[in-house]
Amino acid sequence: MRHILITLSILLFSSFLFSIEKKEQGNFTFPNGAKYKGELKDGIPNGQGTSTFRDGGKYVGEFRDGLLNGQGTFTWSNGNKYVGEFKDGLLNGQGISTLFDGRKYVGKFKDGKRWNGTIYDKKGNIIKQVYSGKTRIDRHEELVNYAIEGGVAQARVAHEASINKGRLHVNILWEMGAAERVLLGILDRAGELIHGVTCGAGMPYRLGDIAAKFGIFYYPIISSARAFKILYKRAYVRSTEWLGGVVYEDPWLAGGHNGLSNSEDPSNPEQPLPRVIELRKAMSLVGLAETPIIMAGGVWHLRDWIDWLDNKDVGPIAFQFGTRALLTRDCLLYTSDAADE
Repeated sequence: MRHILITLSILLFSSFLFSIEKKEQGNFTFPNGAKYKGELKDGIPNGQGTSTFRDGGKYVGEFRDGLLNGQGTFTWSNGNKYVGEFKDGLLNGQGISTLFDGRKYVGKFKDGKRWNGTIYDKKGNIIKQVYSGKTRIDRHEELVNYAIEGGVAQARVAHEASINKGRLHVNILWEMGAAERVLLGILDRAGELIHGVTCGAGMPYRLGDIAAKFGIFYYPIISSARAFKILYKRAYVRSTEWLGGVVYEDPWLAGGHNGLSNSEDPSNPEQPLPRVIELRKAMSLVGLAETPIIMAGGVWHLRDWIDWLDNKDVGPIAFQFGTRALLTRDCLLYTSDAADE
C-alpha cells in the first residue's frame, strides 16, 4: 500500500510539472525596426522582455499581444525615463517620469498623460501648482507667468531632444487670454531656439510684427481666402519677408477646427481644392505666388493629393498631418497593421 501511495504521488507531481505552460523565448523585430528579446506567445511579444529602438530608446518590462502592458521601464535616447505602469502602449496608472535635467513627476498617468501627481525640481523640492495671489488679477498674472515658464522649458527640452539640430516652432492660440504676452515672454527668453511661430484660433493681426521683431518666420492659420485678405490688408503687408507660409486648416476636414464664416454651412462640406486655389489667387495678387500653402486636415496618404502636386493653380504646397503622427516609428502605438491601413 505504501509503494502504491508513493507511486501515485510521483505520478501526480509529474503531471503537475507537465501541466505548467512552457513559455516560449525568442527574438522579434517590430515593423518600425525595434528589436525585442524575451517571452513570446504565438510568435508575438507576450510576457517579460526587452525592446530596443533604433534611436537608442529602450523598454524593459511586460508585454501583452505585442504592446507594452503592465509594469516596465522606458528610457528615451535623450535621457528621459519612465518607471511604472503601461496599458496598450501608453503610460497608464502609477508611475514616475524623470526628465534628463532631473525634474520628476510622481503620480498617476491616464492615456499617456499626467493625471494626478506631484512635480519635483532637480533638487527634490516640490513645484507647487497652486495660486498664491488673493485676487483674480493676481492669479491671472501667476497663470501668465506659469505659461511663459512652461513655454520656455518646453523649448529647451525640445532643443536638447533634437541634439541641437531640429527646427523648432511654437504654436499659439490667439484667442487664449494674454496670448501676445505669453508669446513675447517665450521669445524674449528662448527666441534663439525658436525658428517659427504658428498661430490660429482667431485673427492674429500682431503676429507678423512680433515675428519681424525677433527675426523669425510666422505661419498664420486660416480657413478661407477671405480671412487671409483681411489679415494681409490690415497687418501682414508690413512684414511679408517673414511670412514663411500660410496654413490652410480645412474647416470640415481638420479635427477640432471650425473656421467657418456665418455665410458657410457646416452641414454642407466643400472640397478643399477649390478653396485652396482661391487662397492662392488672393496671395498671388499681393506678390506671394511662391509662398507655400500648407494644407492641413484629412491628410493621410500622399497619393490622395497627387492632383495638388505640380499644380500651377495651387503653387508651392506642403502638407500637415496630426493623427498619423500616432503611427510614426517614434510612437509607442506604432504597429504594422495600423500603418498599412
